[in-house]
Amino acid sequence: MPGKLPSLRRRLTKVEQTLAKKAKQKELENCICEDLTVFMLGKEDEFEAKMSMECPVHGFRRLGRILRFVTVAPES
Repeated sequence: MPGKLPSLRRRLTKVEQTLAKKAKQKELENCICEDLTVFMLGKEDEFEAKMSMECPVHGFRRLGRILRFVTVAPES
């Protein structure tokens, strides 16, 4: 029996790591953070609304890279 104890500990550690990984993945399903946020000039209210939202996982919302678009009216 003494020879089987390290093997049992290794298997138990692997099971614990697997369960922890699954719990983390389940938690991240609720994440609303973004890798890329598009910001258009003239729609500051929408951008501010995105900034003020809190991520249920991280507490603050990560906006990732912020890409700003500026539109120009064509000349007549």
